[in-house]
Amino acid sequence: DQKSQNFGNRKEAEKVAAERHCFHAGGDVQVMSARSTKHYPGVQMQRTLFLVYQEKLTQPIVVDLFRVESTDEHSYDYPIHFHGQLITTNFKYQAALNIQKTLSDDHGYQHIWQTAHGKPEKSFSVTWLNANRYYSLIASDGSGTDVYFGRTGANDPNFNLKSEPLVVIRKKAKNHLFASVIEPHGFFNEAAEKSVQARPTVQNVQVIGSNDEVSIVEIRGKNIHWQIMTTNQAADESKKHKVTFGEKSYEWTGNYNFVDLNR
Repeated sequence: DQKSQNFGNRKEAEKVAAERHCFHAGGDVQVMSARSTKHYPGVQMQRTLFLVYQEKLTQPIVVDLFRVESTDEHSYDYPIHFHGQLITTNFKYQAALNIQKTLSDDHGYQHIWQTAHGKPEKSFSVTWLNANRYYSLIASDGSGTDVYFGRTGANDPNFNLKSEPLVVIRKKAKNHLFASVIEPHGFFNEAAEKSVQARPTVQNVQVIGSNDEVSIVEIRGKNIHWQIMTTNQAADESKKHKVTFGEKSYEWTGNYNFVDLNR
């Protein structure tokens, strides 16, 4: 709802913390998940991160599944702070060329200038360059989603804040799953004026379904076709899951399942 949960008070922020949900290290797929019911009253949050290594990938890829639940409608924000220069997006946006305003007047937002705003209609991507490496954020269906670009430095008359960019994905809903991929790719050599693989391998992130029990997403790209499943219930490595979304059923045992459909 465009306000900080701790009102800019460090001591308030230290009173609550997320709780471990599940963790798996080692192998080609590493997983960590945490949950919180205390940061925002009436809102439950679960964030599950996958780090995927494969020989066909030049760099490991991060898959981020962030589920929020409430009995009331909220305006949820998913921010990504990045270093570097924005290179491209696959959706249109309107830049703030003549008038600057902050993302909000409340704590956590009043120091961020809104630099652009767009409304993607499908799975969308944002690519930036940091040093000699490209990075892309690829997010799920943009229908009903607002994307804001911002930069720190607002309400700072003495220029004490370092100017840094960010992108914010905003969705109004009671329950929502932010599904996204962060992919490092290619390189840029300024001295040689050479750019290689400036576009990401991942092209589409789709939420198959998300409910009180599980979340399932599908990720597609060049030589990539993954299905990723995670439990939204208490962690239990021996629990069997069986759900149906649309006309297709999914079954697995444990806290998560990673299926490579290209193998």
